[in-house]
Amino acid sequence: MTTGLEHVSDADLDRAWVNLVATDRLFAYSECKAGDGGMSAGQEAFHRGESNRRVLQAANQVGKTRAGAAECWWYMLGRHPFRETPQRATNGWIILPDLNDWPKVSKKLREIEPPNVLDPACHYDTAKGYTYRGARGLMTRNGSLALPKSGTQQQTALAGDTLDWLWFDEPPRESHWGEALSRLAVNGGAAWLTFTPIGKPLAWLKTYLLGNPETNEAGHPEWVITLIALTHANVPHRTEANIAAQIAEYSPWEHAQRVEGAWAGVTKDRWLSGFSEACVVDPDPMPSMERIGIGIDHGEGSGKEVAILVGYDGFRLWALDEYSAPANSTPAMDATAILAMLTRWGLSPFQVSICRGDTNSMGKGGSGLSVNAALEWGWRTRFDNI
Repeated sequence: MTTGLEHVSDADLDRAWVNLVATDRLFAYSECKAGDGGMSAGQEAFHRGESNRRVLQAANQVGKTRAGAAECWWYMLGRHPFRETPQRATNGWIILPDLNDWPKVSKKLREIEPPNVLDPACHYDTAKGYTYRGARGLMTRNGSLALPKSGTQQQTALAGDTLDWLWFDEPPRESHWGEALSRLAVNGGAAWLTFTPIGKPLAWLKTYLLGNPETNEAGHPEWVITLIALTHANVPHRTEANIAAQIAEYSPWEHAQRVEGAWAGVTKDRWLSGFSEACVVDPDPMPSMERIGIGIDHGEGSGKEVAILVGYDGFRLWALDEYSAPANSTPAMDATAILAMLTRWGLSPFQVSICRGDTNSMGKGGSGLSVNAALEWGWRTRFDNI
């Protein structure tokens, strides 16, 4: 048996390899060594995940969007190196925090775009991103279509289509998550999520993926999570000094999330300049409290309610607990959750010395009442069960 390569010199093979790597950056990503255009060990672990529900939870600047983009190309072209993909044209959505992020994600897709794959009517523009026949979208010669969708737009915009794959580039609203995933049911499609857990309320996502032992809520173990921290091993194309300089830019409050990709941390919009990590303690035993208080910021619209439970021991003011409303909250739901927060500390509403909410008319759930009055009504209707 002959291959036709018996008379090709090693030098010719080397030149062909160099040319292929230089012209097909998606091939280079899957076949080259990390640091030479290839995927890192963390990225490879994500791509090799056996489930068709995968999560890349990562620090900043470790290549999570590039990994998501590679998955997108592989599913559109039917050439995934680690799993079977449909050998036909596919339809998929790329769900973004906002449609204005399309040029940024398009740039990542463009960086590893293989040669000669775009439909003649599909074009790339640095300002607009990919467009297909003048609209946002990516179409390949084999007929595969990728459309950007906003994870914060009207939920009805995620209805209707039957999809082969979904890429969540950062988590959408909780209400949009299930709506988008339901589009995969008919074809048994794949979904992947790439994100850094910072900048938005993600308690719902953590509970969805991992469950919540406190409330006996089950997670979804079919979603396989790969965690990538910001280290030289995970970004070998950068120097250790360069990585150290990036890390030095982050405050101690952000470090866990931005550098380690951890769930826990305090995001920038919640800094209090007079406090540091030294203020965070877990005393044993907890001092008894002389007075208990609740402070509430209602925000504007659903999902903006934040309540802080505090205690005063005669010497210090302790921040004990916090409730942050989900996107679809109502005053009745908020009232129930705040009561549950008290219950976690073995307290009843009658032990609260003072409760204050800012002035806010009913921007959610009705009209003619203040949010304070609506919350009070919600508590009164539940007192009989306390």
